[in-house]
Amino acid sequence: MDNSHDSLFKKFLAWSGETRFAVVLITADDIGSGRYQYDEPGVGERSLQFRARQNVILELGFFYGFLGWENVFVLFKKPDKVYPNFERPSDLDGILFEEVNNTHDWKEYLRQRLLEAGFQLKQ
Repeated sequence: MDNSHDSLFKKFLAWSGETRFAVVLITADDIGSGRYQYDEPGVGERSLQFRARQNVILELGFFYGFLGWENVFVLFKKPDKVYPNFERPSDLDGILFEEVNNTHDWKEYLRQRLLEAGFQLKQ
């Protein structure tokens, strides 16, 4: 079936139906602020923080609901700069993100999670 004219979201829903496990990479690709903080006199741009793209957060929530928490692996890549801070979505408080780092520890943890989910991996 040719779905080349379908919207990106419609394609996402169709493809996700075949998904058993999701790996989500959260990076500091956007900068934003709460409107009330930004509008406060003297605050403005000082309230800006790094954020993940909104579509990534939407897709993360979708896969948590669709696949269950145990079948979603979240990777977090710290911003290259110390300032501004990275704003973690408050709905994700308490969720552990594996940090992308130079030691590559996350790769082994992802491997273990995939094995626990029933995937067969090559050595």
